[in-house]
Amino acid sequence: AIYFNTKALQVYQKANHQEYVALIKNNIANIYFNLKQYKRALKEHLEAAKIRTSIGDNFGLVHSYTNIGNSYLFLKDTVQSISNYQKGIKIAEANNYQQELASLYNNYGGILKDQEKHKEALIYFNKALKIRDKLNDSFGLASVNLNLADMYLTLGNINIAEKHNREALKIAKKINTKEQEM
Repeated sequence: AIYFNTKALQVYQKANHQEYVALIKNNIANIYFNLKQYKRALKEHLEAAKIRTSIGDNFGLVHSYTNIGNSYLFLKDTVQSISNYQKGIKIAEANNYQQELASLYNNYGGILKDQEKHKEALIYFNKALKIRDKLNDSFGLASVNLNLADMYLTLGNINIAEKHNREALKIAKKINTKEQEM
């Protein structure tokens, strides 16, 4: 996948199609991320973000900020992760990118939960839940319900945690996502 994406990157660079250069760099970064090569993923995501900024691709830039935030999170740099999630949220809110907002709210809520900022985390998880429900995003609904269940378990509210776990399980079985089902 790296080989063929690199070949495609060369074609788009030669043709000076910057939007596709950024897209391919994003693809390469995601491959590195899935291979747990987070520093290499981050480097490619940062390059994609720079291109997307220069060409005014706000939609792509929101994805870049999300991916950059995720890379920093796996590199254990929550300060940079939060900063990038907040940049993405700002652009997504300004442009009404609902799907992207739901993902960013959910990710940001996860960091807040880990920082024991429970009230803030619940606000962001519930914002994500509301959007994902409105979009009928089954995978996203399962994800945010799992996060809410974990949050309520942390707070010692077993009944609400169980409710969210059961909802996540029901959705995971329906859409056959084994990782969420487990």
